Amino acid sequence: MNGRPIIIFLVVPVIALRTLVAGATGDPTDPAVAEVKAREDDYTRGARNKDVKLLDAVFAESFIDTSETGMLINKQQYLKMLKADRSTIDSLVTDEFKIFVYGDAAVASSRFVLKGKDENGKPIEEIGRATDFWIKQNGKWMCVAAHSSPIKLER
Repeated sequence: MNGRPIIIFLVVPVIALRTLVAGATGDPTDPAVAEVKAREDDYTRGARNKDVKLLDAVFAESFIDTSETGMLINKQQYLKMLKADRSTIDSLVTDEFKIFVYGDAAVASSRFVLKGKDENGKPIEEIGRATDFWIKQNGKWMCVAAHSSPIKLER
């Protein structure tokens, strides 16, 4: 037996991995990246305005959200909590986007700055990061999972 079969077992996985990684695109001129960014903007607008109808259209039926405390809620629970929330959001800005598309799947990471008042009128301000996972279903990007955490500022 010559060394050829061993080389095939070593080279083929490397080529496959390079192909997979090369398939990921974060290029903002890629139409898929632009579509996911537009859906991220819908998500932000829906959260900022507490627009349950818009978020219902952004979230897949299988949507799950994991909070910074580890609480896991589904789409219906999220929308119900949003309806009941008595805090106010004065501004919610997202930036520092990194969006990578893998065929019909995408990962979007961003920073957010939220300012508002809690249900008692006490000012709140939070800076954090969010990661959202998107799947293209029936030609439309739908958010299937989300996670956000505050950024702990060193003092």
